[in-house]
Amino acid sequence: MIRQLKGIITANQQLSTDIYRMTIEVPAITGAAKPGQFVMVQAGGLDPLLRRPFSIHQTEGDSLAILYKQIGKGTTLLAKMSAGGSIDLIGPLGNQFKWQRQGPEICLIGGGMGVAPLLFLAGEMLKDGITPHIMLGARDKSELAALLPGFAALACPVTYATDDGSMGHKGFIIECAQSTMQSNEPWQVFSCGPYPMLRGIAKFCRDNHWPCQVSMETMMACGISACLGCTIEARQANQKSGNYLHVCQDGAGICGGTNPVETMNPDQSVKIGPLTLANPVMTASGTFGYGKEFAPFVDLDKLGAMVVKGISLRPRPGNPPPRIVETACGMLNAIGLENVGADKFISDKLPYLRKINCPLIVNILGDSIAEYCQLAEQLSRENGIEALELNISCPNVKKGGAAFGANDVLTYELTRAVRKITRLPLIVKLSPNVTDITIMAKAAEAGGADAVSLINTLIGMAIDIKNKKPALANITGGLSGPAIKPVALRMVWQASSAINIPVIGIGGISTWQDAVEFILAGASAIQVGTANFFNPKSTDEIRSGIDLYMRENGISRIGELVGRAKTGLLS
Repeated sequence: MIRQLKGIITANQQLSTDIYRMTIEVPAITGAAKPGQFVMVQAGGLDPLLRRPFSIHQTEGDSLAILYKQIGKGTTLLAKMSAGGSIDLIGPLGNQFKWQRQGPEICLIGGGMGVAPLLFLAGEMLKDGITPHIMLGARDKSELAALLPGFAALACPVTYATDDGSMGHKGFIIECAQSTMQSNEPWQVFSCGPYPMLRGIAKFCRDNHWPCQVSMETMMACGISACLGCTIEARQANQKSGNYLHVCQDGAGICGGTNPVETMNPDQSVKIGPLTLANPVMTASGTFGYGKEFAPFVDLDKLGAMVVKGISLRPRPGNPPPRIVETACGMLNAIGLENVGADKFISDKLPYLRKINCPLIVNILGDSIAEYCQLAEQLSRENGIEALELNISCPNVKKGGAAFGANDVLTYELTRAVRKITRLPLIVKLSPNVTDITIMAKAAEAGGADAVSLINTLIGMAIDIKNKKPALANITGGLSGPAIKPVALRMVWQASSAINIPVIGIGGISTWQDAVEFILAGASAIQVGTANFFNPKSTDEIRSGIDLYMRENGISRIGELVGRAKTGLLS
């Protein structure tokens, strides 16, 4: 029976900077409450006017507990209330979760403040002889730690995830669910959290034909289905529109397995000049071999594009060892552009690469404009190569060894000369070892480039203090890895603001979060480099992470994110 009663606040504990747990003694409501139900709490009088809905977090004796985050006026007033005071509640409201005592394994998945109803649910399941798996996600360690009291005391397996990796898995909690819950096993899923997360959970369950119940919260006036203000749209897969549901009465009864709140199917496709990629995740030249080396780890067909190791006109033996040295959050390399040369690449490597169902981009290098042009002409005749990437960090022997990419005139002349030779889309890979990256980007654009990629490695060195000499035989090398990400991100931001052709971001991208940063900064696509060495599956993980990020944030097309961080900023 629904009642309006005044309860006595027995505790109002601050769990973190903005998260609180209030315990209220209200026997009539507590005794009737079921997992998944909520109460409407009066925070003020006429300001704020409306009650606030809160899931019932836990019951004990005659008391119930609610979790809340101090955000607006109502929750600020709640945070000021003290033990011994009274508070007006209506409840219990909404549907309860329903589970099978004898059936598939059960998983409870909560995100952020959405963990609130799951403690009550887990406790009742344990009383019923069921031990559920619990998965909880939050923004960071401090938020997650604030949400945990009560869960740790349960005799249940608990998995954690945080967006920043400060506690448990780094990423979204649905990633833990996907890796833990195998599709060949039956599961029952109960979830509460942000709507985008619930859409993802609903789709995950529907794809595996698992029953799924989700509990939702939204703005509402009454909580008893009189105002009809707490409306959401629910639609079947592939439907453009659907029926309206009311959270207060349909809340925990929405089933993700058979009638889900449908998630969108984000479009990750991007255009790089005339070239269309299925997604923005590419490999960086020099870090992915000739592709075949990584076939045991990732599905090459799912790459946005593969950029293979740099190819020169003739084979290059590279530099003498040592060629690699580890640095703080990165590595220095002085490989010396070792490669098999154009003829052997075409005869030995290209036949395998032609079988892969993703665009193949060949990075080319030379010591003169004539070499670049000859190489571009030779490769342009071959089927299966869909674009060329110019490595302009090479020295121009005709001009005293100055790197093409360190001089805007040389950059323009080289790009223009190769543009005249090839019909293929042309990407110019810019060096960061310049005073102003925008000048080089503009020179490449003026020369006819379809896109630019940046950044190549930064010049650095290391000393072997044991042997008292440079750690690399070449003395200097190219610095790559997470250490260069802030520099690369800044240059992508600058270059994308200065030119009208697409920018491909490179430099320290190790996770999907890194990739999203580059896209928000203005990159249309990204290349994954050094991360391939310490995590061979990084391209797959980044691609799926971007997809999930788009789902959870309601982004239908990847283009909506490109340069989004610049929106509204002063020039």
